[in-house]
Amino acid sequence: MNRHSVNRLYCLKLSILLVPLLIFSSAAAQIESQKVQDFLDQVALEYNLPGISAAVSVSGNFVFSGGAGFADLENKVPATGATVYRIASISKPIAAIGVMQLVAQGKVDLQDDIRKYIPTFPEKRWKVTLWHLLTHTSGIRHYNRGEFGVMENFGSLEEAIKIFKDDTLKFEPGTQYSYTTYGFNLLQGVIEAVSEEVFRTYMRKNVWIPAGMLSTDLEIKEDLVLNRARGYSRGSRSRIVNSRYTDVSIKFAGGGMIASVEDLVKLFSALDSGKILQQSRVLEMYSVQFQRGNQGNGSGLSWMVNTDDYGRKRISHSGGAMGFRSMLINFPEEELIIAVISNQDFMGVGNIASDIAKFYLPPQKN
Repeated sequence: MNRHSVNRLYCLKLSILLVPLLIFSSAAAQIESQKVQDFLDQVALEYNLPGISAAVSVSGNFVFSGGAGFADLENKVPATGATVYRIASISKPIAAIGVMQLVAQGKVDLQDDIRKYIPTFPEKRWKVTLWHLLTHTSGIRHYNRGEFGVMENFGSLEEAIKIFKDDTLKFEPGTQYSYTTYGFNLLQGVIEAVSEEVFRTYMRKNVWIPAGMLSTDLEIKEDLVLNRARGYSRGSRSRIVNSRYTDVSIKFAGGGMIASVEDLVKLFSALDSGKILQQSRVLEMYSVQFQRGNQGNGSGLSWMVNTDDYGRKRISHSGGAMGFRSMLINFPEEELIIAVISNQDFMGVGNIASDIAKFYLPPQKN
């Protein structure tokens, strides 16, 4: 028997041995998928959620995508993995990827003064750098009362930063952590100044489309959006009501994007594989830059970096907006990604996403 015949025989034997494993793997995935669907159905019923969607990938492959309840209660449109929701603050780390691409290209430096790119931002007592903005240590304030649900449309970045730019910094940058949405307006300005493109165009060309996020966009009030969910709140006696109108043009980079759970999973897959950003820069985003609490927990470059009870690294971000709650989690060492979004603003979905992770994670690391 010649060498080629031996190789063919070996490959045939190997394929015969792998068939039962593949069948078992596929069957196991189907069982877990059904468990997640049953769990979503239970959660939607128990907490009276209008709708909820989730997507899960393992080793870069989708193992679940689905929903429970309705994306549109009045028209009885089911929530699915393709439903498009307001993702709120998950917009922040997505915008940060655009900034880090420019860092990787040597066009900006994390220690640059923000005024280098946005000279209309007034000089403060201390220098505010890109690193400060990405780690929420800039001292720039978050919302004041009444600003979360702004209904005014802002036609430009210059208009959007007027609401906070003249305010005094809360503290010396780099000394404290204080979460801010407005700081990300300035990062949007960096992208636009350096790329010489509007933020939406840059993100579409360099982040969303390369990552396969074909339903992701900025929420522009005039646009028609395929598969868009309506947002809901709780009114008197806990009845579900339409959430009131709000315009997110004041915070496109900090909370103005829309996407499906499938798209959010694709985002982390594209990051982990080096598809949209150099691996060294991805690791930088995933590393604690400003420690909060125990060792290994804190703020990365826009991502929240933590370890779970078993020491597994967990990269995540949540979001909350009028009518919506969102959560995106990545366990990079386990190659597990979970995204959950619900079209209501009265209950967070972080615990739901963590519970879904338990269907796929071993109880402890090997």
